[in-house]
Amino acid sequence: MGNAITTNTTESCTEQYSENDIKNNQNGHCHANNENTNYCPTITTNTPIQHQSTSPLGEIAPTVIRKPKRIILVRHEQSLGNIDELQYTKIPDWKIPITDAGRKHGAEVTAKNIRDLIDNKPVMFYTSPYKRTMETCQIIMDACKEDERNQVLGMREEPRMVEQQFGNFQNGEVMKKAKTERWKYGSFFYRFPNGESGFGVYKTAPAFL
Repeated sequence: MGNAITTNTTESCTEQYSENDIKNNQNGHCHANNENTNYCPTITTNTPIQHQSTSPLGEIAPTVIRKPKRIILVRHEQSLGNIDELQYTKIPDWKIPITDAGRKHGAEVTAKNIRDLIDNKPVMFYTSPYKRTMETCQIIMDACKEDERNQVLGMREEPRMVEQQFGNFQNGEVMKKAKTERWKYGSFFYRFPNGESGFGVYKTAPAFL
């Protein structure tokens, strides 16, 4: 995966409900801190569903974040790994950046299309902590901020949006053999050595959505 952009058709992303309207809501936070990779020092992945605020009468008035009306999925722009697979043997997968061509396309094409789709609605950006996806997301978000009508709420890193883990790329021959075995075994269920299968991604992604 790469980036997800959520929009709401109302002017506010929050709305107040009565106590009867709020059932089984839970506040959940997930923090990731990996000193070895250092790609996401501290990340809050789940926005609390319910907040408490005080009304003018001194009563507790629960505020619930509304579900987005639209989710726009965006793939990262062209990366160094897209034009040269040997880059994966030199640079960790999560550190692979986008190319100059990808940056140009993102600013001139992708960002413009997303800005037109948003059309003056509150918008929140979610991105995996990979460098190429964060760079793509930043380009789009900056373009949306240029239009004062758009209400950009912010950007959040979401580790559950990362793409399939293909294992150790340092040994090219091993990876070549693994990719051949993948098609013989079945691409969806084949698990790469030190990596994961497409089925593994299938089980993880819905946890974010």
